[in-house]
Amino acid sequence: MGAGRLRQHAQPAHSGAALRAQAPLLAANLLAARAGGELQRDEGYSAAPVTVSRDRLCFAEFGPDGSPEPSVPYVDLVRPRRSTWLFDRHVLPQLYWHGILRGRL
Repeated sequence: MGAGRLRQHAQPAHSGAALRAQAPLLAANLLAARAGGELQRDEGYSAAPVTVSRDRLCFAEFGPDGSPEPSVPYVDLVRPRRSTWLFDRHVLPQLYWHGILRGRL
């Protein structure tokens, strides 16, 4: 079995949000491939920070068909805010390096 078979079942989106969803899927697919089982497909969620000024940004979140798919209720992440810029600048790198890559999140 080659990497192409695994790749066709997990079409990558290029964002940290997609990575967080794809890492467990990749692990499950590797185990399933070794056992000769059925592979799962990625749902296609993606998110991207959009910087709109020096200290403000908004988050754009999309479902598999490209439609908006907000994941945080009660907060409009499409509205540019300084708090989302601070979150993206200071919190997300810590979550990525110390949480996602170490398998804690």
